[in-house]
Amino acid sequence: MKPAKALFSEVVDYLKPPPVLSLSEWVVANRYFSAEESSTPGPYNPNFAPFQIGIMDAITNPDNEKIVVMASTRIGKTLIVTNVIGYYADLDPAPILYMRPRDEDVKNFSKQELNWLFANTLSLQDKLATNLGKESSNTLNLKQFPGGSIKLIGSNSPAGLSGYAARIVLIDEMDRMDPIPGFGNPVELAEGRTTTFPHNKKICYISSPTISHTASSKKKTIHSIYLESTQALFNIPCPHCGTFQPLEWGNLRFGHCRVKLDDVYYECFNCGGHIKEAQKKIAIRSGKWVDQYPEKAIKGFNISQLYSPFSSFENIAREWLLVDKSKDIYSIMRFKNEVLGLPFEEDLGLYKDSSDVLYNRRERYNLVPMPALLLTCAVDTQDSWLDYTVAAWGMERECWIIKSGRIEGDPAMPGPWDALTQVLTKDFKHESGINMRIEKVLIDTGGHKTQHVNKYLKGKGPLVQGIYGSSAIGKPIITKAKRDTKTGLRKWEIGVNNAKTDIFQMLSTEKPGALYIHFPFELEEEYFKELYSEIKIGGLFKQVGSRRNEKLDELGYSLAAYYICEKNCSMEKRKAIMDGVIKDMKVPEEIEEEVEPQEAPSSPFDADLPTQAAPSPVLAAIQLEKPKRKQYIPGRSQVITPYRF
Repeated sequence: MKPAKALFSEVVDYLKPPPVLSLSEWVVANRYFSAEESSTPGPYNPNFAPFQIGIMDAITNPDNEKIVVMASTRIGKTLIVTNVIGYYADLDPAPILYMRPRDEDVKNFSKQELNWLFANTLSLQDKLATNLGKESSNTLNLKQFPGGSIKLIGSNSPAGLSGYAARIVLIDEMDRMDPIPGFGNPVELAEGRTTTFPHNKKICYISSPTISHTASSKKKTIHSIYLESTQALFNIPCPHCGTFQPLEWGNLRFGHCRVKLDDVYYECFNCGGHIKEAQKKIAIRSGKWVDQYPEKAIKGFNISQLYSPFSSFENIAREWLLVDKSKDIYSIMRFKNEVLGLPFEEDLGLYKDSSDVLYNRRERYNLVPMPALLLTCAVDTQDSWLDYTVAAWGMERECWIIKSGRIEGDPAMPGPWDALTQVLTKDFKHESGINMRIEKVLIDTGGHKTQHVNKYLKGKGPLVQGIYGSSAIGKPIITKAKRDTKTGLRKWEIGVNNAKTDIFQMLSTEKPGALYIHFPFELEEEYFKELYSEIKIGGLFKQVGSRRNEKLDELGYSLAAYYICEKNCSMEKRKAIMDGVIKDMKVPEEIEEEVEPQEAPSSPFDADLPTQAAPSPVLAAIQLEKPKRKQYIPGRSQVITPYRF
């Protein structure tokens, strides 16, 4: 048993308020970086990136409840977050919630930055338990220290957000976080974890931006929060006239030729003086944060690579020249987000969609064009209608949109599905004179009508199948149909990012032939606007404003249907079969007797074709060419299983 004096001393130490230190003061006094974690090992140097000081001190300022940092890369965002964790673990223990976009991001942060923090900071070395494991207080996702803990979660894991009340919430790279199906916005869920600490909670949003608030009004972004803040900019003095000013991209000057850059400098907006790279590094040490809207409650900061010690005026200029030469919209967006620390804004002219170009190149074709070898249909399910696209495909993924339509009505009722069946069972007249039928129909099973989609899919065989999208970066467009254990239906998982990447490549193809998409004259302007309803950011497609995106989704599904069919029978083989069928084509007499004479249709869907028309001779030939597989020719089914509705 300890003597009373020793126990009393421990109680006094425990009750003693933490030292009144700002975050930057604590970092200077305690942080040490090993060669493993930093290119500049040793104690923290406040002169290396002086702009970090103001951000860190604002976070621990008791007057600030919310802090937002909208910044480029190479600024030290992760270092700032790590310092915040160390400060509270040491001086002001509290439950801390740290959230990043993915579980994998969190694990890497826990294994590296967090371990280095506690291992290399003297005041923290005895704070964590040394044993690791599921039963330990020190795991990859939960670390406990005297008086507090830190829980680390990926925004894609809703279970991690439940049952943990936090006084300090750190949201890292929030613009890369997607809504959680059935739960909502993970940022808002994380904010809700602080409700039990109404008087001393702290919420920090730190992220590189993506889309501007005006272009993504449906989603809370770093830019939308920044607009509600003081919007501080880091001002440095001009070495020539002394005028303080923020560094802006528009004032970076450089001459260039094909071989090298000439005379890269920053031009002072006041005196026009040339600020060189070396002068900038000295001036930054005397810089200061200046609030543009000091009356606002949220403390906000914005900073770019123009200030970064890990970059330079020349490197930034070189990177821009490469981006500008490429004319690639995604490279321009990345430059603006990750180098300039600014959101992408559609109205700046950086994002020029080609919807008007596609609209003006529409063509008149009443029949399925001669080069087409395959018909597919993609169906998107909405709460009050069904949306569909019928596409024809030729060699090298040349595509013709045959029909784009909408069937009004609640998919919970049979009416829209009956109308869809009429569309899917019609014949399409080919320019050669033969009839073609849709070979593959893919219906999206996501959304609010899944059970009704599943009901429609039952008994349709491999012709009509369900799909579900995966937004995972690098996911193949198609893999293999998997059986749904609940419904028994085989469904395809579609890699939507890769599918849309390919679609945008096709949309940018200017000459008919490989990868070119033809559009019929009947399509209206709104159709083409939907094709440019999303843009790719960080490998993922994000919706632009309030534009509808069904038609873009359907093109992606149509491409997936093409790949499935091409996998079953190559396009080269289809062409050989098609050529043979056209050469030997004979129309059965009994069909001629059943079909009433009618005027030539203006489009393949205008003709009132009989619902019991003969199967497509080309598709029938393809089925005969294929090896007999249980999936396509089940013994107990009708002769033409794919057409049974």
